Amino acid sequence: MLIRMKIKEIIIKLGNITAKSAGEFFHKNFPPSMSFIIKQLYIIVFAFRKYKEDDLRLRASSLTFLSMMSVVPFVAMGFGIAKGFGFDQYLKAELVKYFKGQEKVLDWVMNFANAFLGSLEETKGGLIAGVGVAFLLWTIVEVFGNIEESFNAIWRIKTGRTWTRKFTDYISLMILVPVLFIIQSTATVYITYQIHSIGENFAIFGYIAPFAIFVMKLTPFIILWFLFALMYIVMPNTQVKFTAGIISGIIAGTVFQMAQWIYIRFQIGMSSYNAIYGSFAALPLFMIWLNWSWIIVLIGT
Repeated sequence: MLIRMKIKEIIIKLGNITAKSAGEFFHKNFPPSMSFIIKQLYIIVFAFRKYKEDDLRLRASSLTFLSMMSVVPFVAMGFGIAKGFGFDQYLKAELVKYFKGQEKVLDWVMNFANAFLGSLEETKGGLIAGVGVAFLLWTIVEVFGNIEESFNAIWRIKTGRTWTRKFTDYISLMILVPVLFIIQSTATVYITYQIHSIGENFAIFGYIAPFAIFVMKLTPFIILWFLFALMYIVMPNTQVKFTAGIISGIIAGTVFQMAQWIYIRFQIGMSSYNAIYGSFAALPLFMIWLNWSWIIVLIGT
């Protein structure tokens, strides 16, 4: 009973201290041996406090709606870039891998995106094509702008990027992400093939091959950690410490993967949604998954 009261007292104290005074609080109240454990507890308490203070649930809902509205232009932009290099099939394979459990929604989105790109190709050089490209770029800048606004609010930053910086930074990110997926996909296939080939010719490499393939299977995690870290470092309109961004990216990326596994494993609410929506059941489930994803992203900020 006394231990429980002591823990409750510590949690209350942790909830009341600010991030700036945390270091002094740990130094004064806890020995070095306990300091690490208490710091981790403080991070959890602080994250929940910020979740409530910054109304992250509402912000996540707003970003979910924006994501739903902009998913087709985003995928169209990604496929347009990939098609230019002849790697559109690699990108499709990577999207299927990263969006497990969302295959039906992904098929709808890809069909719409391909139709959008097809209409642009048919009207090449015309007014409609120009309007389509302008809409595409505006959508990207608008969505990234709202993400930045949410990050800035959490960081207590009052001024955002200028329109020039928004355009250059966001379009650069939009080009980088599909290219990164393509590189990861082609590199994985090539390296796996080389490992098997070397293993067949040199017996000693046959023992190393399973370990090397296991490391290659971790590549999607590494890419996801990198994308989360990149978002945490680049999106706020302030200087974020590189190590802090990397640590946040790894933690949030891992939690995201776990949440995705839980979603796929249990398909929460599938039977009830199927009864109500029939073949459209994938859509509300996709919205729930998007909302979870944005909550994880914002808490990691």
